[in-house]
Amino acid sequence: MKCLIIGYGLLGKELAVKMQEKGIEFSVASNDINEALGNRVDITSKEEAGSLLLQHKPDVVFLTAAVTNVDFCEENSQRAFDVNVSGAKNVAGACEEHGCFLVFYSTDFVFDGKKGNYSETDLPNPLNVYGKTKLEAEQAIAEAVQRCLIIRTSTLYGQFEPVENTAEKKKSFVQWVFDSLKAGNEIMVVTDQVTNPTLVDELAEASIALVGKKAKGLIHVAGRTALSRFQFAEKVAERFSLNKALIKPIETAQLGQAAKRPKDSSLSLKKLNSLGVKTKDIESALKELA
Repeated sequence: MKCLIIGYGLLGKELAVKMQEKGIEFSVASNDINEALGNRVDITSKEEAGSLLLQHKPDVVFLTAAVTNVDFCEENSQRAFDVNVSGAKNVAGACEEHGCFLVFYSTDFVFDGKKGNYSETDLPNPLNVYGKTKLEAEQAIAEAVQRCLIIRTSTLYGQFEPVENTAEKKKSFVQWVFDSLKAGNEIMVVTDQVTNPTLVDELAEASIALVGKKAKGLIHVAGRTALSRFQFAEKVAERFSLNKALIKPIETAQLGQAAKRPKDSSLSLKKLNSLGVKTKDIESALKELA
């Protein structure tokens, strides 16, 4: 199996690590990658996406590249649609043209959060631009590519990197909590947003396993435990022996964020588990991260 990873952020890097460990042949490409590591590509260009696949001739493409800063997407909707929708369509079209299997990553934010424990058959109803772009990309990919796997995940975190937040990307929630508490700073964390925090190592491992099982269609892949952001922050503090008293509760409405957030976008993992793939509870996942 020859793989191509498009996007070299938290997930792209972890996919590369797992593939290297497993002896899987792979290449990487991104819009901002060091050219010694892989190809520069702008997926918003149909020509560049097509040329990339023609050059590498992969069996499987893992499309992790996206604009993921939810508030940035809300305030820069054209950029969000250009990358998350048009870019995804360009890669999907190239995959279909060259006979590649496509793995695409979506989000729990395609749901409105009114009920939680969402299954793959529940109807999406995104509240923000980010969720809308991901849902539109899901639909476009399902129509454009016969052979694809669409993975919805939630609140991704993983190995810490010495980077500052940028406009389009930001630190993972866990790294923000860790860095803030380590510096002795109080943080305000919402009590009324519930998700399934997902360790990137597990998402990468599950992605490769699902491809090996020839899984297709839509599958939810996330951490086993659903909990509020506030509860999650407390778990981080406990695991890394940081001062939990610095975490102050707040409700979403008090934050004044640009983008609306779903209250409970937790995901059902029944379909994933039925395929023989299981993820860890939050304590075990944070222990692995530590």
